[in-house]
Amino acid sequence: WHSGTGKTKLIDINEFMIGSAVNGNYKYNGQVDEFRVWNVELSATEINDYMYKSVTAAHPNYANLMAYYKFDEVVGTVLTDEMGNHDGVINNFPVWSTRL
Repeated sequence: WHSGTGKTKLIDINEFMIGSAVNGNYKYNGQVDEFRVWNVELSATEINDYMYKSVTAAHPNYANLMAYYKFDEVVGTVLTDEMGNHDGVINNFPVWSTRL
């Protein structure tokens, strides 16, 4: 979504929402499976190679994976960060599906 050279300004993210705006408006009406936050740019090849599979320690940039949500909880209100850093809170009673 963004390209260019000399893009070196750091992004300091303290909190983010998946599936709506911060105020709860503009809700996403769709499915989400595996959301990842990296602290390094991934190549188009890396993205394509891992787009439909889970990330393991064998990934070439595994050390740069800051948050990894598989959305496998199926119940409850905690969204587990597989990296153990930033567990999330699930709001508004999502409809869980195992069909993905």
